[in-house]
Amino acid sequence: MDIFASELLADARNPLTEQDSIPLLVDEVIGVEAKPSSETDPILALFQELQTKIRDLEERDRKRDKEVKNLHQKLLGLRDENTELRRRLDGIESWQQTYSEEIAYDKRKIATLEEHQNTTKPQPKQKGRGDILIALLANTAHGKMPQSEAIKKMGMSKTRFSELLATVKDYVEVRPYHKNKRRNILVLRDYNKKC
Repeated sequence: MDIFASELLADARNPLTEQDSIPLLVDEVIGVEAKPSSETDPILALFQELQTKIRDLEERDRKRDKEVKNLHQKLLGLRDENTELRRRLDGIESWQQTYSEEIAYDKRKIATLEEHQNTTKPQPKQKGRGDILIALLANTAHGKMPQSEAIKKMGMSKTRFSELLATVKDYVEVRPYHKNKRRNILVLRDYNKKC
């Protein structure tokens, strides 16, 4: 190793003095890299090249730190959004379960009503009795009669009579009595048109 190289290494190990650092600072401020003056300064050129690479690496490191911070912020935002979406999904699933239970209940109720409707179809005797009830109402004044009186004249129980009314609902209407709302009046539909 020659003397010149050992001096450069010694200078590199020792901190720069104020006079030595001024030309380097001027070069850094201006943005001009110091070039070796002759070929006898290869270590100085190598040292300056390493300094340049270190500055470039530090700059890249700062940019990557910013990118990492931005990605971290995005990750936190996505995590919050994911939490919110999971909460909404849980709400939708519970609503869906409740809704499906209500649908199942409604289907059972409809099936029950359909079965009941099938039982209220007029039986052969009821068809005759329905005709009798219509004829009875047609013979009264204005096609009206109190329900209790019709039950007595037909000789039926209240439950059987209500089943009979369900079979002739297209012809006979049940209205509350205007003087006593607890009593019902049977009215023949379209009585004026028939007479």
